[in-house]
Amino acid sequence: MTNSTALERVLSLLDVEEIDRDLYRARNPEHPPSLYGGQVAAQALRAAAATVDADRAVHSAHGYFLRAGVSHRPTVLIVHRDRDGRSYSHRRVEAIQDGEVIFSLSSSFHVPEVGPEMEAPLERTKMWDLDELVPAGIGQGNPDHLDVFELRVAKLKPHALTPPGLGRCPSNFWVRPKGVVGDDPVVNACMLMFMSDMGSAFAELDLPNQPFGGGPTLDHSVWFHRPAKVDQWLLLQLDPLVATGGRGLYHGGLFDESGLRLASLTQEIVVRETDPRHLQRVAAEWEQWRLRTS
Repeated sequence: MTNSTALERVLSLLDVEEIDRDLYRARNPEHPPSLYGGQVAAQALRAAAATVDADRAVHSAHGYFLRAGVSHRPTVLIVHRDRDGRSYSHRRVEAIQDGEVIFSLSSSFHVPEVGPEMEAPLERTKMWDLDELVPAGIGQGNPDHLDVFELRVAKLKPHALTPPGLGRCPSNFWVRPKGVVGDDPVVNACMLMFMSDMGSAFAELDLPNQPFGGGPTLDHSVWFHRPAKVDQWLLLQLDPLVATGGRGLYHGGLFDESGLRLASLTQEIVVRETDPRHLQRVAAEWEQWRLRTS
């Protein structure tokens, strides 16, 4: 498979099929067997955007991951038109498989306006030196994402419990698609939603028995501040806030190379003691990726 084909496959997944008014069907990849949450969120956002006037840009998206989705079945997307005001539109989307909701999205769209401009100062760490970072390889990021995206990260020290040859998922990294996404603002916003679910803010913390810093996503929110053009290098920066009661919360942002904040995000994940079977499963997925790309 070529790099461009891999990106085109992801873009085709965002091209949801309209079945009837406010009813859409989304296709899924053949592998892995479980759906990537960022894909489901991006597809739901694309369905919501299809019911909104073209002059309204994505303003925010708030999603709850309720059940694991499977790749061997399509996903049905039901859009609820809650409100269309003079400046804002609100939509809710239910993503359904086997008659059950696997993901719920609440999204807002806004007619762009002129207003005051301010932005909190950005601390530029060594992550801003793109030339000093290393291309991502085995052990960094989702193995399927490495077919679609270029990643550049700082070298990460493996956790003591990490299987040999398997690195750690980064919490701060640069990402860029391997190919052309185009200028469609809705597609770019959906790709930004897709990319916002990559990485984990807890992965680089030395938490006891937590080499991967948590499990499935519970809920995920993204605020879109500026129109995004995802064909360029973007920095995904994630910072942990709190982990307690089996849940971990972190926030972060997506920035362009000039330092402008394109989007902000907050995500909550399951944080539990790592099951050795999970480590074995992740190691097997990486080995499959290595064989597929070697």
